Amino acid sequence: MASTTMNGAGRALSSTVTHTKAAEETARAPEVNEEAMQDMHAKLAMMLMSACWTPAAALRVVVELNIPHILATQAPAPKYVMTSEEILKHVAGASKPNARNLERTMRLLTCKSVFSEVVECSAKGEMQMVVRRYGLTPLSRVLVPEHSTGSVANFVKFATVGPVYGKALEHLSESVLLGEDAFELAYGMNEFEYMHSHPEHLSLFQAAMTDHANQMLPLLLAKYQGFKTVRKLMDVGGGEGTILARILARHPHVQGVNFDLPEVVATAPRHRGVEHMGGNMFHKIPSGCDAIFMKSIMHDWNDEDCLKILQNCYKALPVGGKVIIVDAIVPLETPKDSEALENVGIFASDFVMQVHCPDGRERHQNEFQHLVLAAGFSHFQVVVQLDYMFVMEGIKQ
Repeated sequence: MASTTMNGAGRALSSTVTHTKAAEETARAPEVNEEAMQDMHAKLAMMLMSACWTPAAALRVVVELNIPHILATQAPAPKYVMTSEEILKHVAGASKPNARNLERTMRLLTCKSVFSEVVECSAKGEMQMVVRRYGLTPLSRVLVPEHSTGSVANFVKFATVGPVYGKALEHLSESVLLGEDAFELAYGMNEFEYMHSHPEHLSLFQAAMTDHANQMLPLLLAKYQGFKTVRKLMDVGGGEGTILARILARHPHVQGVNFDLPEVVATAPRHRGVEHMGGNMFHKIPSGCDAIFMKSIMHDWNDEDCLKILQNCYKALPVGGKVIIVDAIVPLETPKDSEALENVGIFASDFVMQVHCPDGRERHQNEFQHLVLAAGFSHFQVVVQLDYMFVMEGIKQ
């Protein structure tokens, strides 16, 4: 077979001819009507939505490889950017580093504004050489473990589809058809039971909840004024006591009790003004506090269990005491703005409950009101909206 070569002028002529032919073909092609165009756009939208797992998977990769930390500590001044090859030199365990695969990951997240990109082009003979360097943005800075206001890296590791949840996701259709918990179908136990027998998963869960608290607490402390009249506050399901410690730091007149399962509080760190207490909220909640705080507790349980928790809160509180509930509230009508963070948060969280918790779900405002009043509280009110989370109160008279 004879070989041929083409110089720059020949390539340019060929390119011009090709583009001209393409333009002529386009001009001769019949116009696509509006209905057909909508159909094509709908198909593309569904195809892209089916690939929405890719940014989450990419996030998991960069967190597991500690790339935000590397960029924060190793990127040189003045631009503070690094190539994929330079980043991989600082990644532990990169015995056969593949810079191309990392660059694919970084470019996908750059499209989502997670990283910045600086592109440099140069010529090497007839080849165009492209060098891409990446840096941190406000989004990726909150993935740096040392971030001044707290990182959300552990939440990313917990919430993205790792090996534990990947197995549960295989049973989502069965959870619709059979009314059973996807996690339990995968493992023969619900997630809380799984945590009890897998302490590493419990540890990651606690760290993820701390990350969520760091994100939510500035809004809570700025917008909710109800702690000013509290003398002694109990955080039911308070984990390691992080939220309670932050509340007490803002309101030093308040005494705090962190109440959670014995195995959780056994390893909880000491916090100034916080007493750790072990127990089970379904059996009994200790008395002695004039307010009880519960964040992201009720969405884990069905109505019967929520009523039992609230009744135990009611029994533990004195007359005039209150229960403070921080949870998502589902709007009665489904909003169409799919890009608003509040909408993404509430409906994503509700769907996640289908995987995580048996019968767990987000609720409408009237459902919260019904449960609080049915538990014996005389008054219910939604006090303030944070983001997709709201602060609600039930008063005991």
